[in-house]
Amino acid sequence: MDLATIKKEVMIKLQDPDPDLFDRLDDFANEIVNMAVEEVEPPEFKVIGSVTTASNQLAFTGGTAEISVGDVITGGTGGAIATVISVTLTDTDWAGGTAAGTLGVTTQSGTFESETITSTTGSATIAGDSTAALYYTSMPSNFSGKLLFLGTESRDIHLHNLDELMNLYPDMDNVGDVTDVAIEGNTMYYQGIPSTAETIPLCFRRNPVAMTNALEPDGIPEYLHREIVVCGAAMLAWGLIEDGIEGQKVNYLAEKYQYMNGLQKFHSWVAKRRRNRPIGSWRY
Repeated sequence: MDLATIKKEVMIKLQDPDPDLFDRLDDFANEIVNMAVEEVEPPEFKVIGSVTTASNQLAFTGGTAEISVGDVITGGTGGAIATVISVTLTDTDWAGGTAAGTLGVTTQSGTFESETITSTTGSATIAGDSTAALYYTSMPSNFSGKLLFLGTESRDIHLHNLDELMNLYPDMDNVGDVTDVAIEGNTMYYQGIPSTAETIPLCFRRNPVAMTNALEPDGIPEYLHREIVVCGAAMLAWGLIEDGIEGQKVNYLAEKYQYMNGLQKFHSWVAKRRRNRPIGSWRY
């Protein structure tokens, strides 16, 4: 059941909602998928990835064509080159020629000057050379907030709360290999700060892929689309419609009952798929 069909069924349940509520059905449907996946934790949402520390930061303005992660940028005057590993925007208008922000760069060769930098498809203006590395970087865009493992073959990396990390490193300027990290939202703070970018393996739970009209709910079996997604989205909508009503919220509770029933079936479906048992063993 794709998003367009889900919205039609929710509309029937809501009995002709007002236009403002209809405009929020996409959000309700995606929110309920996120809620269900977070509650049940299907195994396919556990993924292996990595995060890369930034070695240098290069501020830019006047971006006229988008520069992306993975691009190799070249200075138009001095000829310095570097690889982009992160892009942080303060102005997103590439088409209007005013895009601005900071590029996280690594493997820099040469010194950037006051010049235009270009990649295969991108272009922007810089005022000078890159500055020293920051003590934070972005987690993968699909990171759900649940980290399962982080480390390297050569050393352990210790996970802290951000306040604990700052108690250990008040100035957050320790140079060296990464040994301690804290994750807040989608940002990883780390100490030490490597002189060159370091890629750190990690395992985490990803977010479901957001639905558009042609996409189906990510990770939820088709036979549960109606109970979980349609009833769940209707539950969220009725929660707003019946907000402030004294006594029981009849429609909200009715949809919640069906959603919770679907959630229990989802738990059972996932539990059956998790039973991977060895059928043999090595003998020496």
